[in-house]
Parts: sequence; C-alpha cells; structure tokens
Amino acid sequence: MRLQNDSDTLLQFIYNAGMFALKTMTKLDLMIKSLFFLASVFIGTYLYAADDKVWISIDKNAFEHLSKSFLTPFPDTSKAYHSEHKSIEGEELVIVAIEKQHLPLLSLKMHTDFRRCGGFIAHESFEKAKANLKPLTKALGQIGYTIDNPDSVSTLLSQLSVQRLESTVNQMGSYFDRYYLSDTGVESAEWLRDHWQSISAGRTDISVELVPHRSWAQPSVMVTIEGTSLPEEYVVIGGHLDSINSRHQGTGQAPGMDDNASGISVVTELLEMIVRGDYYPARTVKLYGYAAEEVGLLGSAEIASNMRSNNINVVGAAQFDMTSFFGTNTQDIVLIRDYTDSAQNDFMAALMDTYLPELVYGYDICGYGCSDHASWNNAGYRASFPFEARFVDSNPRIHTSADDYFDPSHMMKFASLAATYTAELAKGKSGDNNPITVISVPDTEATVQSGNSVTITVERTSQSTGDVSVDYSTANISAIAGTDYTAVSGTLTWLDGDTEAKEISVETLQITGNRQFSISLTNPSDSAILSSD
Repeated sequence: MRLQNDSDTLLQFIYNAGMFALKTMTKLDLMIKSLFFLASVFIGTYLYAADDKVWISIDKNAFEHLSKSFLTPFPDTSKAYHSEHKSIEGEELVIVAIEKQHLPLLSLKMHTDFRRCGGFIAHESFEKAKANLKPLTKALGQIGYTIDNPDSVSTLLSQLSVQRLESTVNQMGSYFDRYYLSDTGVESAEWLRDHWQSISAGRTDISVELVPHRSWAQPSVMVTIEGTSLPEEYVVIGGHLDSINSRHQGTGQAPGMDDNASGISVVTELLEMIVRGDYYPARTVKLYGYAAEEVGLLGSAEIASNMRSNNINVVGAAQFDMTSFFGTNTQDIVLIRDYTDSAQNDFMAALMDTYLPELVYGYDICGYGCSDHASWNNAGYRASFPFEARFVDSNPRIHTSADDYFDPSHMMKFASLAATYTAELAKGKSGDNNPITVISVPDTEATVQSGNSVTITVERTSQSTGDVSVDYSTANISAIAGTDYTAVSGTLTWLDGDTEAKEISVETLQITGNRQFSISLTNPSDSAILSSD
C-alpha cells in the first residue's frame, strides 16, 4: 500500500526541509540526518507493527560500518550474532535482528554507502538465518557442461526482437513504483503474470502462476516449461520485478527501468523466443520475476530455500538484474565472480566465445547478497550473474525517480546470452517435443575391496530411436592410476532400438587404506543428453 495524502504531505515536508538545509546550511548536517531518519521511521511505523522483527545476515565489514553511523538500522548491536561460519567467499558474517520498519533504511544505506542492490539477506527466524549460513554441499547433481545444440541456439536467436524488449521495459516502468508493499507493486506482478500467460497460450507444456509470500503483498511470478526428457532436472532464469526509491520508499516514484524492468524484459523475451521458436527443452525450465529483492532478496531466498528443502535438482540458475546501461565501454557483459559458481561462469564465457564472439566480456565482484543469484548460491545451487558493467561504472540513477532511461541495444546482448544458456543447459529441440535419449548412471557410488574389479552400469532411457554414444574415462581423486587401479577409457555405443545397459569395468590393485577415483561420461552424441544424477 501507499501512504494516504496527509502522510504524503508530511513526509514531503520533512524531505523538502532536509533538502533545503542540505543546500543552504551545511553545518547542520546532524539535523539533516535526523530529518531523513525521522522520515524513514515514519514510513516504517505506518507500514509495520512495532514488534515486527526480521533477521538479517550481512557481511561483518558492512555491519561494523553501519553500526558506527548516526543513521544505523541496528538499534542494539550488542545482540548481534557473529557466525562461526564464513560465507562461501570467505567473508565473516553477522546475523542481527532488526524491526521490519528499518528494512528501507538498511536498503538505503547499503545503496548509498556500498552501491549495492540489497547487500544483505533477510530471514524469517534466527534458526533459518543460522542454517542458511552453514556450508552446503554444492548442488544436488553433477552437470557436465557441453556446447552441442547449435540448431536450437540459432532458432531462438532468430526470434529476438528489440521492439518487444523496449515494450516490456516501458510497460513495467509505467507503474508509479513496483515497491514490494505497494498496490502498484502487486499490480505490476499481476500484469507480468497475465503477459506471460498471453505469450505462452496454446502451449500445454507451459504454465504461469503467481507465487504468494506470507510476509508482504507483492507476489513473485513463475513460468514452468516442462522438460521432455529430464523433467526432474531444472534450469532457472530470473530477475527481480520490484523497484525502489531509496529516499522515499513507498511514497516516491520508482520507474526502475534499468533496475530491474530491463532484466524482466530479458526474461520475458526469452519466453517469447521459446514459444515463437517452437523450442521444447529436455530439462524443465523455470522463469521467475522475483518479488522484494531490494529489501533483502526476500522473494528469491524463499523460493530457492524451498526448492532445496524439497531436494529439487536445479542444475543451474542465471540472474538478470540491470542489463540496459552500457557503463563500461570496453566490456559488453561483466560476469560477477563472487557468490557465483566458477564452472558455470566459465560455461557462460564459453557460450559467448562460441555463439556471440562479437561480445567482449569481463569479470568483477559485487559483494554479499547484491542480487538474487546469492539466494541460489546460498541454497547450494550453481548460479551466475551477468551484469551490465563493472560495478564502479554501473548506473548511478537507480533507486531514484530518474531511473527512466534504458538502452535496448545493450539489452539485446543479455537476451542473446539467456537464449544460448537455455538451449545449451536445458538442451532439447525446436519443432520436436518428443523425448531425447538420456544417458545415466543409476548408482553413482560404489565400494570395492582391494584387488577386485568394480563394474559401473550405464543406461539409455527415454528414447530408443537412432544410434547414440558416450565417451568414458577414469580420473584420479585420492587413488592413483597404475598404483591403486588400472585406468580405462573408451566409448559406449547403442544402436537404433538398443536399450540394453552397458558396463564399464575397472580393476583395482593392492590398495592400503581408503582411496577414491572417478569415472566421467563425456561427449554424448548429438541425439543424447547426460543426466546430472
């Protein structure tokens, strides 16, 4: 909801008084800060109950900096919990409870002091915050990245439209704001749901729905495109749909065209390309417009946590947040390398080398919790975040009423990357919704006594039409080839109609203690896909 007229007038008076003092009475800096603080608290108490708490995880450096600020969102720093666990990037983390009314203030301070969108993660309880910081086993399955689906890539890219990219940004930017507590925040999510439904009408394998959240008004929006061959493996592509005016949260205009109507437009255009290109992914594809990213990654954190709790096998997640400001003129796309997966980042770079060689890409870092990719990373999934510029060069107009400019030609680069990522990670075909052959190993671990052989079974499922093959090879872990076991490599082949399981046998030698080696499957033929299980 938005504040009523009397409240708007009072808040505007407070803000105008502060701005007048800022321009003409610079010695009264303390007074100005007090006015801004009063405005923030005024908004908060109007929207929240006074005892409405939320737990925040934040990196220690940011916490200590903000704790020393006159405008601190942490009224009682003595109750902060310093986690024994560091972030995946090695940063020391702090968990602290704050009133929900201070979320806008925290968001403002993280933006103004650290140039981060978010920069912290909100949790429902202290227990969930602690659990979220414990190191997780990285992802549920092992994905072998291959680049071998050029026909689908070509078909998707042929459907790309700059006009549709512009249209989506203009529509999302036409709302007064898309704040997670406002009426227009809800309306923009509902429009996005309706728009995605209209795009996918006629495809029975595609569903669109709102994802409600218990603690705030704005829902997330989700598209599910069911996989033809590996429906229990998921590829996630998303961006946040909310916007924010940092200094007038809930009352100030926030068109958020770059942050993040541009990312939502990229995700929307990906759906357009999928439908218009008659593309049917082998793995299930989930497209998201996340709610409430600007106040602690609330929507994506809830979604990713729920998927991990339910043991959903997400093989990869990509975040598109701010794609329309060409801030670093020597780099088209910047891959964020902290709180992301290095192997998947390498995969994205290889996709650009292969399919988009005209693009120049680079790398940068953005800090703890800077966008929704961190939610997937924290849940143990492989995540990537291709960004519009180096962070020092990113759009200075975001989180203000002046975020009303976008460059559709820059957005085209990200839409192209989204298409190549989808076609090569989800695999599948255009114009054919029949399943494709899946090659898998039912038992991914085996124990063998020294001096005996171990046999690994490899299966062909889902489709028996055509000849298919896959290469295999052993690799050392703690066991050494020639000393502890005999290395093997080769190719398994199934002829047309053959569904009989194949076997790989490895001889072990005289081993002292426990030793490990691996067997990798690589280079499946064009008509086959490797399961990540």
